[in-house]
Amino acid sequence: GLNSKKGSRKSPIFVIVCIYSCMNKRLTFWTIYLFAIVIMYLATYYQMPKKADVGIKQSTIYLIKQFEGLRHTAYDDGYGNMTIGVGHLIKPNEEKLYYTTLSTKQAHKLLERDMEPCERTIDTKVTSPLTQHQFDALMSFCHNIGPDKFATSDVVRHTNKQNYRKAADAMLTWNKPAELTKRRQKERKLFLQGA
Repeated sequence: GLNSKKGSRKSPIFVIVCIYSCMNKRLTFWTIYLFAIVIMYLATYYQMPKKADVGIKQSTIYLIKQFEGLRHTAYDDGYGNMTIGVGHLIKPNEEKLYYTTLSTKQAHKLLERDMEPCERTIDTKVTSPLTQHQFDALMSFCHNIGPDKFATSDVVRHTNKQNYRKAADAMLTWNKPAELTKRRQKERKLFLQGA
């Protein structure tokens, strides 16, 4: 009687302890399992080749400034195009720039805005990995000829085949007017430095 009553009182506690113990074992198992998966993932991740951290940097801005120069007030580029800053062609809705004196910081901001279409074009049209030198050379080239012409150029076609020498040589064909010849040669040299 008494023993059976005591046994019946203990049995729910015993069941709860058993369930808790089982749950604990399951939790421990899943914890270890998940931990193992994370370790395996991290090991694989660090063995994977990393995408080079390339993009618009000071080296990009410096290169384009080297070719375009920096003018704080509007001027005629010699071909009837009113220009200001770092080779920024003044658009019809930017008439105020004819009468503005830009600070160096404002000129850089304008250049960064002008570089965005080329940066997007390189990101979407160039499928091969690039070094920073190659990116800078392509940005300068694209900034000069325009993103639409750049996107369909042999430079992009050869770059995507990772035939970097042919891509660099293709830059030299964009040498009109003749004043661009030295620029193309410098862009080509820089592009090949990173190849």
